[in-house]
Amino acid sequence: MADFTAAIQKKPDDLQTYDRRALAYRGLKNFDGAIADYTFLLAKNPNDTEALTKRGYTYSLMGQYEKAIPDYQAALKLNPQDNDTFSRLQWTQGQLAAKNAPPPAATTTTTTAPTATPEKPSLFTQIKPLYIVIGIVVLIVIAVIVRLLTRGKAEETSHIIR
Repeated sequence: MADFTAAIQKKPDDLQTYDRRALAYRGLKNFDGAIADYTFLLAKNPNDTEALTKRGYTYSLMGQYEKAIPDYQAALKLNPQDNDTFSRLQWTQGQLAAKNAPPPAATTTTTTAPTATPEKPSLFTQIKPLYIVIGIVVLIVIAVIVRLLTRGKAEETSHIIR
């Protein structure tokens, strides 16, 4: 971090260094530092779709989905063909919906007798002995055909002793 900060102090107009420092902050889970750098980049260039997407992703990592969605939407306005950003937007909207969903209602006890639910048959009960026999016969037929096709053909040898 100190190297990025020193580079920024030497060249404060080098926006790529801010982007790299934000990525490093994000990797270190210093999301607030990353958000600050991405916000600075967007102040310099509001049409930077990468900075919008990266800031939205950082908000998503923080669980602040309501802040991530406008960034993704703004990036998609500028670049509607960006499938990655579209996928991230959909995922974030799903996470926000799940976060805001009401808790499941408590079930009330009923006075009726519980009904038995039918069990799903297991794989072993679905396999019939006839199917096993058919499978073995098919494998034997394949082996016989392969043997007949390769029978009687001489193998090439080099006749050189090594």
